[in-house]
Amino acid sequence: MNLGGYAVITGLAAVLALAIMPSEGEVIEGAQMYGMAEIVQRDASGIVLSQVIHNQVLDDGEELILHAVFDTDQDPLGSSQRVSVLCPTNEAFDETTSANLLGPRSSILMSSGNTCRADSSVGIVNGTATIGPIDFPFETSGFNSGTVQIGSNFFDHIPINTVAVCARDAINTADITCNNSGNVFAAIDTSGVQFRDGDTLTITYTFDISSPMS
Repeated sequence: MNLGGYAVITGLAAVLALAIMPSEGEVIEGAQMYGMAEIVQRDASGIVLSQVIHNQVLDDGEELILHAVFDTDQDPLGSSQRVSVLCPTNEAFDETTSANLLGPRSSILMSSGNTCRADSSVGIVNGTATIGPIDFPFETSGFNSGTVQIGSNFFDHIPINTVAVCARDAINTADITCNNSGNVFAAIDTSGVQFRDGDTLTITYTFDISSPMS
């Protein structure tokens, strides 16, 4: 594995805390709202890599929140519009990115691979929703013509530039086709993460709208 200029921590299980939090000077009374993703990356030897990065709610995610809460002209949210899916991808995201960028054949994928996985039961506790933890293993069970690896959804040593947080537009929870992931709620910039044979990414996403305790 390689994270460029980021530090490599060996021998200990480190946790990657990826958060947007209001600074002390920006804290106000009333409801706060932020997203946080926690990622653990381990290779076959147990080496863990660490970095701190941003989470961004995209335009689609903002629309999703507003239509879910307010009495608009759109129908109530069905199960296929509710957020429960995490998608590692090599694509870069910005505020206007849609789920179409996730598939159907992103260069991060092998011909039949899918990188999106869903939590079948998102937890809600004290104003906080939690997706995961969800494991994304990179496993090799053989080779095809000596080049393409069989048994993994990823090519070897591929960059993971974004983890997208999406609605689930599919029945399955594991290996969901990328272009079936529905709207993109938020995106986490993971530029520099390299995913290769023997690695495992464990991702947990938290969205907190709780108010400060009085």
